Formats: sequence, C-alpha cells, structure tokens
Amino acid sequence: SLPYTDDFEYKSAYLKRRGRTPRYTCDVNGAFEVVSQGNSNHVLCQQINKDHLGTGSDGAPVKPLTSFGDDRWKDYILSADVMLDSSENEKNYAAIIARYNASHSAVENGYQLRIYRGGSWALYSNQGKIAKGTVSGMREGRLVNLKLKVLGNKVSAYINNELAVRKTIKESPVNSGRAALASAYYKNYFDNVKVIPVQ
Repeated sequence: SLPYTDDFEYKSAYLKRRGRTPRYTCDVNGAFEVVSQGNSNHVLCQQINKDHLGTGSDGAPVKPLTSFGDDRWKDYILSADVMLDSSENEKNYAAIIARYNASHSAVENGYQLRIYRGGSWALYSNQGKIAKGTVSGMREGRLVNLKLKVLGNKVSAYINNELAVRKTIKESPVNSGRAALASAYYKNYFDNVKVIPVQ
C-alpha cells in the first residue's frame, strides 16, 4: 500500500540471510543487490556488467530493471536518489519509472526519467522519447534526486527538486502501474526510494 519507502538500511544478519536481496522487488534483468557504500550507508546497486550478459527472448539483452508495488497504483510521486558509476562511459544511465506494467519487453511501458553521466536527461513514454535536457553542475560521486509525478494524463519530471519538464500525454497514456528502477549494465546506486500518493 502507499505510501511506500525503502532506504535499504537492513540489518547485516537480515541481509546475509536474504543474499543481499532487497524487499518486495522483482528483477526483470540485471541483479539489484543491497551493498555498503563504503560507510554505514546501504544502497541498492545494479551488479551485472556486460561480461555476464544473458540474452532476452528476441536475441538482444534487455536492460536491467527491478520493479515493485502494485499494478493498480495510479496517481503518485516516485522519487529516488541515484549515483552513476564514475568508471564507465557517457552512455551510462540510471532511471526511475512510474506506471511500469511490462514484464518481458525491451521497451519498458510507463514513464521513465533517465539521467546520464554527462548531465543530460531524457523522459520516455511508451511512444519513445518525449522530452530531453541537461542538468548543470552534475558532479561525479554525488547522489542526484530523480522524481516523477503522475496524475491523470499529466507527467512531471524533477531533478534535484527542480522541475525539468511537465507533459500532457494525449496519445496512448499509461493509466496505472508499478514503480521501477532501471540502469545500464554498470554498478549504479539507488537510495531513499519513495512512492507517495497524490490527488
């Protein structure tokens, strides 16, 4: 039920018993595990790189994604802090997805806010890319907060609490779905996940 939060600060014995698997998530591809960030803080990390790839049913690797929640979730704000693997190239990205309801496709359904290492961002729907831009002051090794607000057929994307874009979806809107976290095949971090209902 909503609201839903997870900061991944599980006890060590609990994590060991679960093989570092977080609560309530379902990996579509990749491997999302709870790890220490080098201090006492725990984060969710995508652990699989391209050297360990399997292939999807269409012969192409499906990008890592883990989902959680309920297909009936409709109007809500999804937010998460992300940190991109600084050892990788400019194509590396991390993303959050609202109203996700696909389970086996390389093209995710729902609304996806994606950020890249260089500070560029893009908003996707099931119709493809619907907005893009650049964040100033993007720095390596720092958490960036991504937020999506979905209310009716309106989608608002925020980066570090600043409005990046607001779109009204007129063609094939996605009306409900789970929340999800997505990543390229690199060790990107996610933390402080929140899903809050809105009206």
